[in-house]
Amino acid sequence: MRRVTQVCLLLILLLGLLPLTHAAAPPRLGELGGEVSFLRPGAGDWSAALRNTPLAAGDALYSAARSEFEIQLGARAFARAAENTQLTFGTLDERQLQLRVAGGRLALDLATLPARRVEVVTPAASVLIERAGYYRFEVDADGTRLITRRGGEADVVLANGRGLAVGSNALLDIAVDAEELPAPQYAPAADDWDRWNFERSATLLADSDPRLDDSLYGSGDLDRYGRWIDDVNYGEVWLPSGVGADWAPYSDGRWIYDPAYGWSWIDAAPWGWAPFHYGRWVRVGGDWGWAPGPRTRRPDYAPAVVGWLGPPGGAAVGWVALGWGEPLLPWWGSARGRPWWGGWGGPRHFDGERFDPRRPRYVHAERERAVVFAPRAGFVSGARDYRRLPPQQSGDWQPFARGIDARPLPGGYAGGASRGPRPPHDGRRPEGAARMPAAPVPWLPHREGAPRDIERTPQRLNPLPPMTPPRERFGTVPPRDQPRPPAREPAYQPPARLNPLPPDYERRARDGWQGPGYVPPQGRSQRDDPHPRWPGGMPVAPRPAPRYEPAAPAPRGFPDAGRDRHQSERMPSQVQQREPPRPRAEPPRRETRIDPPGAPRPQELKPRVDRSILNGCGQGASCR
Repeated sequence: MRRVTQVCLLLILLLGLLPLTHAAAPPRLGELGGEVSFLRPGAGDWSAALRNTPLAAGDALYSAARSEFEIQLGARAFARAAENTQLTFGTLDERQLQLRVAGGRLALDLATLPARRVEVVTPAASVLIERAGYYRFEVDADGTRLITRRGGEADVVLANGRGLAVGSNALLDIAVDAEELPAPQYAPAADDWDRWNFERSATLLADSDPRLDDSLYGSGDLDRYGRWIDDVNYGEVWLPSGVGADWAPYSDGRWIYDPAYGWSWIDAAPWGWAPFHYGRWVRVGGDWGWAPGPRTRRPDYAPAVVGWLGPPGGAAVGWVALGWGEPLLPWWGSARGRPWWGGWGGPRHFDGERFDPRRPRYVHAERERAVVFAPRAGFVSGARDYRRLPPQQSGDWQPFARGIDARPLPGGYAGGASRGPRPPHDGRRPEGAARMPAAPVPWLPHREGAPRDIERTPQRLNPLPPMTPPRERFGTVPPRDQPRPPAREPAYQPPARLNPLPPDYERRARDGWQGPGYVPPQGRSQRDDPHPRWPGGMPVAPRPAPRYEPAAPAPRGFPDAGRDRHQSERMPSQVQQREPPRPRAEPPRRETRIDPPGAPRPQELKPRVDRSILNGCGQGASCR
């Protein structure tokens, strides 16, 4: 009998060594400024958004007046929203990322695609993206404006199934309930908001740290908020600065319930992403340090790298950071309760002893004030009533062999955050506004038959007023020793409608060149139409790291500016040309493309919309 038990334990450990499905990191709410609200299905109402929140399908974000937020979609992919913008995540997996914009201004700066396909759904149309580039969306009650730059190309689909392939450096205005798509125009010169997005991405991509994988979001923050040492036992170890002697991992933040991963940790520190979803925490010379371990091919994301434990009777829920080599017992998915070292490249053991998953032990649970706990009733409701377990009581607490099993109350879906502002267009979500037709569409270049004759004079959207600067733009906070400039009131009273294109768009054309097939928009003269400039790669050197001024004294002073680090992949300075299609015997077709002056003429656009999309994939359903 004893031998059978040993064999079973060995099999369990071997299963933990087998590679499970790769757990890619979810989108991260990396930065926010002003009043930003968050809504997760099940929460019941909007709450204040929290930095470092892992985002899931169904989550919605809203930036109030003079507010903005930034989402890291992938290692080199970012979404940034200006004020009065409501954004909802639809399908979210490695095949497709769907974003639904009910209103406002959104920029997607994609040095690489975060999924095979990105779809942006607005009340006017659905925009399908399968190529890296820069995409800007202006959405209001009248329609949607799309601007493509830096090699970005998209397929635009109306609700009736008609659509158009839009090339790079183009502008397309789409009216709500439009039956036809207008011809694209040449994109205007980049304005202040575009240039700020370019500079922001360049700053985030410039940081490079050979110790960590690019997929670890926020790893560039570690050099600014701590130091690295080389330990004889653990290799490279990062020591955070500014933490008090009483600090312990997973003690300053909140738990939020994630529909895919269950209970997930949101740390309050600006560097609080990578050290709490990867690696292990160790003690070096009496201090806490984060050890990423030897590099692996692809690190696996975990909602938190902790062990769960509690007292007899289950009146409280406790957690403690995992130590060097300790396996994680997943509390989510099909691998629940199975020892797992996903993405861990270091040794797999427990303090040199055999690990028994039925009676797990955690080395840090025996350390003073390392175990954090909360009353169970408050934990599931999102209340942040966290306490430290006295060492003399730790012997009475038993680890949970299958992780935590506690269903959340509505507050648990919001992390217990305070109430946030509700968007004015909360009921005007774009789901289904640009529904994909089931039948093949005749307008794409690869379809048989001649395309429809698209109206060449676009129906212009009403001009949007200039964008109001946020209260304090993230990434541009002045250092603490410099005086802050006086706050400026907005130059206009924000109307009920959304914000318009900045006045920088009204630039004079240069050399009189207007691009192929260019038709001036209604109400503007040809000489007032802007002449495009092709941005050659990522401009502007990275800024020095700003410093953060906490609103109230705290044991840690973290700057309110986070930057990621990725440099290996840059945007091309020219549009990458596509191979020409094979000649086919079919009627000649008209195709409107806009490309920068002086660049070689791209060939016919290859198809990028497959039949699975047109059969309804992307309406919140999985493409699998």
